[in-house]
This record gives sequence, C-alpha cells and structure tokens, in this order.
Amino acid sequence: MQKVKLLIRNVCRGLLHSLPLKQQKKQKFKNLLYRNLGFLIRNTEMYKAWRLSYLNYSNIETKNLISVTSTMEHDKYKEIVLLSYLSSSEKSKEFISLSEENVNLTEEDIKLIAFYLPQFHPFKENDDWWGRGFSEWTNVTKAKPQFTGHHQPQLPIDVGFYDLRCIDVMKRQIELAKQYGVYGFCFHHYWFGGKRLMEKPVDNYLEHKELNFPFCLCWANENWTRRWDGLEQDILIGQKHSPEDDLAFIKDLSRYLSDYRYIKVEGKPLVILYRPQILPNPRETVKRWREYCRESGIGEIFLVGAKTFGLQDPTEFGFDAAVEFPPHVMFTPEITESIEVLNPNFEGIIYDYKHHVKSKGYLNEDSCLTFKTVSPGWDNTARKPNKGHIFYGSNPALYKEWLINVIDHTKQKNNNQFQFVFINAWNEWAEGAHLEPDRRYGYGYLQATSEAILETRKDKTKFSESINQDLVTIIAPAFNHEKYIEECIYSSANQTHKNKELIIIDDCSKDNTPKIINKIIETEKIKSEFPGGITYIKHSKNKGAHASINEGLKVAKGKYITIINTDDLYETNRLEVMINCLKEKNADLAFSKVSTIDGNGEVCINEEGQYYNAIQEEMLNHPNINIPLFRQNVAISTGNMLFTKELIDKIGEFKDYKYIHDWDFILRATLKKEPIFVPKTTYLYRLHESNSFKELSKNQELTNAEVEDVLGNLYKKLFNGDYDNSLISEVKNHNNYSEELK
Repeated sequence: MQKVKLLIRNVCRGLLHSLPLKQQKKQKFKNLLYRNLGFLIRNTEMYKAWRLSYLNYSNIETKNLISVTSTMEHDKYKEIVLLSYLSSSEKSKEFISLSEENVNLTEEDIKLIAFYLPQFHPFKENDDWWGRGFSEWTNVTKAKPQFTGHHQPQLPIDVGFYDLRCIDVMKRQIELAKQYGVYGFCFHHYWFGGKRLMEKPVDNYLEHKELNFPFCLCWANENWTRRWDGLEQDILIGQKHSPEDDLAFIKDLSRYLSDYRYIKVEGKPLVILYRPQILPNPRETVKRWREYCRESGIGEIFLVGAKTFGLQDPTEFGFDAAVEFPPHVMFTPEITESIEVLNPNFEGIIYDYKHHVKSKGYLNEDSCLTFKTVSPGWDNTARKPNKGHIFYGSNPALYKEWLINVIDHTKQKNNNQFQFVFINAWNEWAEGAHLEPDRRYGYGYLQATSEAILETRKDKTKFSESINQDLVTIIAPAFNHEKYIEECIYSSANQTHKNKELIIIDDCSKDNTPKIINKIIETEKIKSEFPGGITYIKHSKNKGAHASINEGLKVAKGKYITIINTDDLYETNRLEVMINCLKEKNADLAFSKVSTIDGNGEVCINEEGQYYNAIQEEMLNHPNINIPLFRQNVAISTGNMLFTKELIDKIGEFKDYKYIHDWDFILRATLKKEPIFVPKTTYLYRLHESNSFKELSKNQELTNAEVEDVLGNLYKKLFNGDYDNSLISEVKNHNNYSEELK
C-alpha cells in the first residue's frame, strides 16, 4: 500500500509540474488534488503544510489565495534565497581571473560597441521619485533568486559598486574594455523636451580628453514611467516631441558629435534612436537633423534606428541603418512552465538562452543594413522581482558562441565601413546584461569577448606578417602648444590602426610643452599604444617646422609616414582609412577632407573655415585634383598628408620654406604620381591666434616670395615635360594654365 501511495504522489507531482498552466492556475489545481486525494498522502509533511495554509486562508478571495504557498515550500524558498546571498559573496567554480594579455585591436578586427548605462550615481530626480541616494545599485543589491541555481543577486568586482561622478571609474572601465577588445561605448542619452537626465557621466567624459576611447550616443526617446513598479501609465517625465524639440535636441547633441573621439560610420557621426516609430513624423525629424548638421559644419550624420517594439526597417523613415537590441526579437521559446519557480508571486516569463544561440535565427537576412547585437544575458528581476523576464542558461561560453557567429556573419555580409557589432551591454547590472566582471564568472564575459575576436581573425600568420609591413610613423613637430599637445598625442594613440610609432620633435618651446610631453610619453597607457616605440627629440634652438619634420624622417621606421601638427587632432580611424586608400589606389600620397575646430576642440566655421571648406569642395568639380591643387594648397596642412616612405626617395625631403613647405612637397609628389583625396573628414585643423595661417597673412612679402619660387619651379618642370604623372597633360591643356606654362 505504501508503494501505491508513493506512486500516486509522484504521478500527481509530475502531472502538476508538466501542466501548461500559469503558476496561479497550478496552485488552484494543486488545491483541488489535495482536497480530493489528500487521504493518500495525509501523513506527509507536504500535505500537512498545505492543509494548514489552506485552512487558514480558505476564507480569502481567490485572487489573494494564489500568492499563498505551503510552509514547506516557503521555507524552501527562504533557504534558496539565503544560500544565494551567501554564495554571491564567494567566487564560484566558474570564476575567471583577470588576464595578463591584451587583445591589441587591429584595423581588420570587428569593432565592438557596448551600450552603456549612465545611471550609477544619485541625482535629484531619482531622489524625488525613488528616495534619496537611489541609483541602479539600489535595484541590483535587492535582487533575489526565483529558482534553484538562479544567478541573483549579481554583484560586481574590480570596479565595484561605483559612482560615475568619479572620473577614475571611467578610466578603469576603459582600461578593461581596451584590454579585452571592446572598441567603444554607446552611452544611453536622456533628453525630455530640453530637460537632460543622467548627463553628468557623459559630460565628464566629454571634458576629460585623457579618456581616449571612442564613444557615441543612443537617445532613449520614450517616456520615463514607474515601469519598475509595474505602473506603465504613471509617467515620471514625458517626451515633448515637436519640430522645435527636434532642432533643440540636435543642437545640444552637436557638441558631442564634434568631439574627435566620437564614433563615425563612413566618416559620419553615428546617432542611434531607440524608438523612431513613436516620433510624430520620423521622416521630418530626420530631415531637420540632417539639414542642421550640414549647415552647422558637422556635415552628414549616420542615423540608426533600433529594432524595438516591432520596428524592422527604420530606413523607411529616412534612417541609414538599423541596430538590433536584444532581448527584442530573440529567437527562443518560453520555458517558464518547465522551470520550478520557487517564488510564489512570480508572474514573469523565462526563455531559453541556449536555444537562441544554437538556433542561429539571428543570422537571417535583414530587410536593410543592420548592425547585429549580442547580449551576455538578460534578467531584469532586479528591477521587476515578480514580473521580470529571464533568459535561462546564459553563460560566457554560449555568449562567446553567439558573438563568434555574429562577427563571422558581419565580416562576410557587410562592407569594410560597416564592420560594427554591438553588445547589450557593458553595465546593465539590474537587467542581468553586463560585460563588467562579477562574483560568479569573474572576468568570464570579457575573456569570452577577447577570445571571440582572436578566433575570428582570418589568417593569424598572414595578418602578423602584414602588420610588420604596415608600421606607420607619426611625426609630431611641437612648438609652444602646451594647451593642445596632450589632446593631440591622445588622438594619435587612440587610432584604430594599432601598429604605429611616434616621433615628437620639440622645436625649442618656451612654454610648458616639453614638461607635458615628458609626462605623457612615460605613462604605460601611451607606451602600450605605440608598439613601434616613442622617440622624443628636443632642440636647443628653433630650427623651423621643415627641419623638425626632416629630422623625424631620418629616424622613421614606418612603411607609411604621416605628420600631425601638435595643435591639431586626428579622427580615431584616420590612419586606417588613409592606408586603405593608398593600398586600394596604389598611390604614394593621400590627404583627406578637413574639419576646422576652435581652441576648445569644437567645430568652428568662421571665415577661414569657410575658405578651407570651399577649396576642398572645388576638387569635386574637376576630373582630377591637379587643377585645383596647382592653384592652391587644397590639402590645407602638412598634418593632413599620409605618404609612403618610398616617396621620400623619389622626391626628397621637405624644403626650407617657412610657410608653404607642405604645398611644395605635395606639388613635387604630384609630378610623380596622382595623389588621392579622401572625401571624409579624418583631420581636425585647429584655428587659433598663433597658427601658421595667421602668420602667413601677416608676412605677405615672404609668403609671396615663397609662392613665386615654388610655382616657378613647378611651371618649369611642366613646360619641360619633367614629370611621370600621365594626368598632368590635362592640366597643361587647361585654359587657366596654358598661358602661364608658355
């Protein structure tokens, strides 16, 4: 008889767990079984506990009864919660320690951009809405497990329970991100009709130029509600979408778009919108933003809409591309009923993370250009304890598999300028989606990220050989640039092309320039960014820019050589873009579109800026660039040229011209082979009171003499046919020059 009772009890339990019912209905069914078949198990502790709880609450309304569990089950849940909190402070068997290796991203690697939440600091509005001192950590630390083995709470290590008002926190985050192969951060941006929230971290980021790490912004353009409390309709602060707000928003955003660290796609600042479909007229908003950016000097922007809440193709609204945003559109079934949830009040949903990774549904063809996104996991029960969504079974190994699949797919499907993959997220701790290390996995997700990058490099041996050939020498002549040189060096260090050396020549500066140089080049961060080494030469007397450059040329080891004026800046992908152009066109010299900035690093379109923009735009109206180049220096600056070391053997060093040594050099180079103009802004030319343009206009007599000498030599060579560039003949036949050449 005892065996029969045991069999019936096990059958009932199995039946109960296998029923395709919600937790509330299961409880009702359990009550029905126990009332009618209780005599078979009346001596068990399980039945006694149920009977006690049922009799005590039999007069309660059904809707309240469903939240009641037996004493035994309640005790079991309390035990699981207690064990979870105890184990959360200990390292698990799956813990991965901090690596001593550094990925050292290359120009061929995928660019991983991690979404970044800035809510880890208290601010007034959160104090008002949730209580003084509230931050995301408040939710994180009160999280409880819902079932046996549930990874909650998730507690940080390394950076710890940080406050993003402290700039040292971001410095450490960047160190970790760079070490493990993350290319940049995408900060969530909060704007509500002119009101900013959580702006302190990203504004600090903008101010501290030593944070040499690419970034972009994603506008979370939805209302803020008490969603965490399950009250969707209780709006804390709402959006005020309108044509006026469109312009106010993009004007405010422009200071970020102008920063030299801002991430660009096709040379255009990348802006992501979380919910394009809720704008009153998305296409008109896009049009306003584009027009403003063109007119203000920012240029074209690259707009991306997130695939959220059913939106599949934001290009229908005029966007350039889409970005995935998991857990939206994840390919996995719900498995809530197959998990023994111990929290009697749980009404959330559980999905199968492993099934999603293995199914590869995320590799299906997209209707428009789409940047793929992966996630270390998803579990927002820290925010919604009883109604959260959990992706069961996530771990670093599965995340790595998903990331490798997406990287391989992106490399095969997307053009070179679209080699981006996003990660959701760097630090969504309350949503169980973070690369940052924690107590359970340690640095496991970061380690998985670096391994995915290394394992998706096409041919490691061949790539290693090509890197040795692609060393770039950056020559930085410096003179009295104490205000700008630190930012300049960081922009050189922070290049996507990693194989480079730096040669700094201080031409007898009288300010603090030498002191600043010495301090910066001794830091481990800067040293690590120049595997080819750093050389510092200090003149005891002023020799002039051309002499400093030539001194650098004598010791340069690179196959490619470029120059940066130490008051100017590079875009982060400059070297990569320019080298790829030289290779593709088999050219010896390239220069790019220039953007002018002021003393604060902001885009500056004054009279000089308009002049530079006009002479570069003129090149687009000619069949080759020789015609405008022979008329004026359309390259703008020495710093805007990148050339092969072989070119020096062909045409010699820079000549002794004070103001136009750069124009003379590029003209002599053009006689040998056609230079390449890259119509993307990769060089930021600073306009201030002491730059060479100002001096040039003041010393008109010397300038005219240099121009006469340079053009005289040029015309003589043209007239005598002393050139190798076959396109020169078109210049000789051009009406503007026929008389001068005679």
